[in-house]
Order: sequence, then C-alpha cells, then structure tokens
Amino acid sequence: MVLTRLSKEERKDVLERAEHVREILTGYRSGAEELARQGEPRSEYAPGRSMGQRYAAKASELGVTKRTVERWAQAFLANGEAGLVPKRAKAECGLANADPRWAEAAEEVLGEYAEESRPSVKLVRERVQARLEVRFGPGAVPLPKRTAGYWWMQELERRRPTFRLSTERNREIADRPDGVYGKLRPTRPGDNGVAAAPLRRVGGASVRCGSRTAPHTTRSRGRPSGGSVSPP
Repeated sequence: MVLTRLSKEERKDVLERAEHVREILTGYRSGAEELARQGEPRSEYAPGRSMGQRYAAKASELGVTKRTVERWAQAFLANGEAGLVPKRAKAECGLANADPRWAEAAEEVLGEYAEESRPSVKLVRERVQARLEVRFGPGAVPLPKRTAGYWWMQELERRRPTFRLSTERNREIADRPDGVYGKLRPTRPGDNGVAAAPLRRVGGASVRCGSRTAPHTTRSRGRPSGGSVSPP
C-alpha cells in the first residue's frame, strides 16, 4: 500500500534497493535461481560466502556503510519492499510508524464496509487484529496502542471514508472510477459532442450555425395534419 503512494522515482529507488537486498540474501536480484540474470550469482554473493562478507561487498558496491546494508536486510525480511520505504516518504503518507502489514489489513477491512452500515473504530480494529492473526499468526504483527491506532484510522479514513459519512455516500465514493474524476466517458457513438460556438434551441434540436450538433427528439410536437412546420 505504501509503495503505491510514492512518486515514480521514489518507487524506482525502493524496488532497486530491494533487488540489492535479495542479491545479498539469495545471490540473485530476483530472489530466485530460476530467474537468474546473466552472470548470477556473482562471486561476492555466491554460495559459501558468509552474510558478513555479503554485507561488506554490497556496502562497498553502493558506497554506504555495512550497518546501513544490514538495516536494509532486516527491514526487508520484516516487511518486504514496504520496509525499504524511507521514513520521510512514510511520514507523508501519515503512517510513518505503522507496520505496513497492519496498515494494509486495516485498509482492506475499511473497504469492506463500503456496502455496510457504519462501524465503530473499535470494531474495525478488532477485525484487523483477527485478520492479522489468521494471516501471520498470533502476535506476529505488533498492534498499535489505542491512541496511535485511532490516529492511523483517521488517516486511512481520508482514503476510504467509513466512520463519518453515510453508507450511501461511502458506497458512492467506493464506486468512483480510478481515473480523473469528472471526465466524460462515452459508451456509444453520439454520446458526447464538442461545440466551438454557442448553441440555441430550435424545435427540440441543438443548432449551431444552422447545423444540428446533437440528436433531437422524434416525438411529435403538435404538427398540423397535411403540412409541415419549418423552424422559425
């Protein structure tokens, strides 16, 4: 979830860092032997090299300290790619100190209430905890304290309104398309038209410079029998 909120460049940096960590841990930047790239595993990360040697090799390669590389590996093992997101970027998402697994589960649960009546924050937190225990095991994911959990829920509420709006309004927001809001999406020819000059109504038709630019009604408007009515 956190990755989707990063800029293109920030996401690229995180994914590249994850490749470096996977090479340290497995010898392969993809993390799998069957997806090995040409020349992998490199001698610095080949089987038989200790983790200390691998950390040192990667630190030298990237121009950072060995301790920095160790922290990357620990964060990756704990939270995957999301663990490699810089704290500054996490802070901009409002969930800097939240465990990414908790945040992801919380957003999932909130999304499930789009078609249901408004829940309480307490109920949502209980459902999040239950989901994490099923997914990762009891106690595997640290749960936030009451105050922190409340504020994190408020941050997620901005993305998925659940507690403050009516069920109907929440459903409307959840059903919005992912594209730019407000764009017209024609479903058949003639749905949308663009006019470069003012239009005026003439006998049920939209007319510009003497040309009809939109379909007009075919319903009878009291035409006298035996004759026709010309537009004024």
